[in-house]
Amino acid sequence: MFTVSILVSCNNDDSYLTQNGRQQLSEEEVENAVLRLGFISGSERLKGEIDSRRKVNFRGEPSFRPEIGIKVRIAKKKYDCLKGFGLCDFKPIEVPKLQMKMIKKMKIEEKTDENVYVSYLEKDERGNEYMDLLIAKDPLSEGLVNMPAFTVEEDLEKDVPHNKNTHLIMVPGNYKYDRSLGKYGGYRIKLIQINI
Repeated sequence: MFTVSILVSCNNDDSYLTQNGRQQLSEEEVENAVLRLGFISGSERLKGEIDSRRKVNFRGEPSFRPEIGIKVRIAKKKYDCLKGFGLCDFKPIEVPKLQMKMIKKMKIEEKTDENVYVSYLEKDERGNEYMDLLIAKDPLSEGLVNMPAFTVEEDLEKDVPHNKNTHLIMVPGNYKYDRSLGKYGGYRIKLIQINI
């Protein structure tokens, strides 16, 4: 009797290939590489909006005018928020008017911790609420071909400080990397705004 064995190689969820395909990285190494890429801060997005309006001398309503900012800390709760690639906590914040001096103030607030970023509550054309975490550098600069999911481990609900009748809920899940967001891709995290 003659038997043939076929060996199949898979890339499981705990390892990732680098750009050259030769080195496999652990989940922790990949998460650290993504953290080194960083995210675009809220103040940078607002500054970009002001700069683009100035270039065309735009006097109408800006296309991007957020009302609720969301300050997020990137780390996993299962690691006591000391490491990992996920949402540890978030805090709704008031978004200043589109003025440069307010953006400078916002930059100071964002830089309280290297893994703290500010995003915004936004809505798509169907009214679904979300926030985007946009990657700041090309993943290939860290040799990353495939990106890990961004984990929100549990429902988190917070009051909006400048509107006591509004609550934000961060919806748990493993959010996949979306290459179409921003310049280098990012993560779209589902939010629910409750007005009471």
